[in-house]
Amino acid sequence: EPTIDALLIRNGIKKYKKMKYKYLLLLLLMLPFVSGCNDSDDVNGIFTGKVWKLTYITKKNEHKPYDFWGDKDKYEQSIKNYINKEGAYTIKFEGETTDNVISGKFSGTLLSHSYTGTWSANGESNAFSASVKGSENDPLGFSNKFVEGLNRATSYKGNYDNLFIYYKDEGGRELCLVFHVDKDNNK
Repeated sequence: EPTIDALLIRNGIKKYKKMKYKYLLLLLLMLPFVSGCNDSDDVNGIFTGKVWKLTYITKKNEHKPYDFWGDKDKYEQSIKNYINKEGAYTIKFEGETTDNVISGKFSGTLLSHSYTGTWSANGESNAFSASVKGSENDPLGFSNKFVEGLNRATSYKGNYDNLFIYYKDEGGRELCLVFHVDKDNNK
């Protein structure tokens, strides 16, 4: 006469129970990985607590300064006398985070004049907006390009060391303000 275990195995019931427990165990082991996923940025950590310095303005997805003037001399002058000038084209964000959206005020320096404004960034959608108060007239108009980029900003990407603010200029070109942490102003 067959045992109860033999009858259960023959009818597939015992095998089913073993499989059910294996899948349940597998599901429980995967739970921490699934619940630990977070597709949003640490907006407070990315933006605040540091001074950002403009590395350059570039076309979206390129990695070299954009030539607004179509003139090699003006292009080189913009890099040497503007972007590389110590203390120029900096920005410091301050803000409060609610539901992964941070908003607040910022301040910074253009070529030699200071500016202020308000801003907001969404850590889930990467939306970014800013409104700048202040400007500066310089011979090449580079400060105006910088302010235009902030005022027309639509999105950002970044981490604790690099920040990319994307915008479309008046001509419809997709450009990017590329920033790095200003080590000289963060001592």
